[in-house]
Amino acid sequence: MGYMEIFLTVIFCSLLLFLAPRNRSVFPWNWPLIKLMPTVYLKSHELYDKVTQILAENNSTVLLKTSWFTKTDILVTSDPANVQHILNSKYSVYQRGSEFRKAFDFFGDAIFLKDVQEWKEEKKFTHAFYKENRFQKASLKIIHQTLERSLIPVLDHMSAKSSSRPANLVQSLHA
Repeated sequence: MGYMEIFLTVIFCSLLLFLAPRNRSVFPWNWPLIKLMPTVYLKSHELYDKVTQILAENNSTVLLKTSWFTKTDILVTSDPANVQHILNSKYSVYQRGSEFRKAFDFFGDAIFLKDVQEWKEEKKFTHAFYKENRFQKASLKIIHQTLERSLIPVLDHMSAKSSSRPANLVQSLHA
């Protein structure tokens, strides 16, 4: 690495530290030119909490501006009505191109990464699978066996153990 690169790195880091607020819990999300990248990097250990806080402060939907060279802004929402609208009601309106797939490649071949035609084909296959008589019989058999072998003995044990006290099924089922 040359002296010029080291010098520019030191200047850039010094500038970031100088521009950063004294209160380290509040970082700007929209830096000039580089937008949200430094904040995401510096706050990566609490990114989910920070995004949750920002969503709560902005009526459950916020537009995150990325850097000028990526030319991609990200709309993040936690509003169930918006999610329903995007994934079900108006799925075809929201195009998912190759850039979208590259950005969310870590999800694998998830249903919300599919374009309209792929989604329709998968929906047909899935509906046909769920309506298949053998699947419905197998599902009923598995549910019946699970109830008979797991849940009913637990409930019997809990009712015999404490008849007047309410039981916490969440702890019993996740154990």
